[in-house]
Amino acid sequence: MSISNHYQSESLLDLTLLSNGLQNKEGLQGCIPISFCVHTGNGQFLALSSQSGHRLGEMFWPSPDQSSDFLQRIPKRMNYFISAGSYSEWLCDFANNLSAKLYPTINSEIYRFALAGVVTTNGITVKTTTAFLPELSSINPPLFFFTYRISISMDKNCSLVSE
Repeated sequence: MSISNHYQSESLLDLTLLSNGLQNKEGLQGCIPISFCVHTGNGQFLALSSQSGHRLGEMFWPSPDQSSDFLQRIPKRMNYFISAGSYSEWLCDFANNLSAKLYPTINSEIYRFALAGVVTTNGITVKTTTAFLPELSSINPPLFFFTYRISISMDKNCSLVSE
């Protein structure tokens, strides 16, 4: 997805990169990256052990603590946005949403927006969807960044509204 100053394009990593990606960084020990975005340098991780306090198999986005040491760029601790309890849960959920056409596809790119609401009045339909951007969000301090997609369509049989 892209907004004025940010672009995200998450890709699943191949098995070679996965097998070489075992982490030893504070808060990520025993975890491997599953996805990566070349634009942000961020991605989701899979916990292969409970070494860093994760549940075995948990999928998550790392979120460094941005509290008082933010200006010094020294995170106090690592926080996490949990995306699924297991890889199979995450993959099945993604596949089910794709097959149900819940994610819009524009120019062969999948946009993971979740349906927020649909309202139709006088033949005009407004559909809103939302997507959470963990790479622009933080747990401490609490900052949760969402993007929205709004689609407006008019029924082809809709008549002109007279004043």
